[in-house]
Amino acid sequence: MDNHADTQVQKLFSTSYSLTTYMSTISFFSSIDAITTQPYSVDLYLSHIQDGLWREMLEPIRQGVSEADSCNSLPIVAISGLFSIHTNGLSLIQHSGFIAMDVEGFRDLQRGKQILALDKYTYAVFENYSSKALTVVVRIPASDHMKAYQALSEYYEGIYGIITDPSDQFVTRFRYVTYDPGLTGNPEAEVFCV
Repeated sequence: MDNHADTQVQKLFSTSYSLTTYMSTISFFSSIDAITTQPYSVDLYLSHIQDGLWREMLEPIRQGVSEADSCNSLPIVAISGLFSIHTNGLSLIQHSGFIAMDVEGFRDLQRGKQILALDKYTYAVFENYSSKALTVVVRIPASDHMKAYQALSEYYEGIYGIITDPSDQFVTRFRYVTYDPGLTGNPEAEVFCV
């Protein structure tokens, strides 16, 4: 990267995530077994990732303690919308206008985070719960979730040579909460239109 790009990354990393940007609603569940969901602002969720609300819960997982047992106690979120729970599964009430995608292919996660932070479509990028992959959050048209996933997957592979998790194509995709003080956010990110 050139000096200008390095300066942009430093500026992004030195700024705390703003809670006054795009107030879209996602679903928060207290655990994987929760029978109720709680509406949550996407920006509040990102702020909590950065400020370490779930840090104590994540440290044992990142230190190699039994992952399955520890993960089952973690809260989960559905970034792509607000859902209600019914006996036959989840029902989407409203799409959030966001998709979160786990990306793999960066040998150095910090460098990968810097690269993705400069992408015009990156609303936020952070380490996932295990700290072994990155999650990138992108604004998308609410009506085209699966098409957006497919187009973004091709975009990331073509531009950066990275692979996305196929389960991210589903609007109901859950992810464990995480902790990353180096989360980078760009509230001015462009909507990825398909």
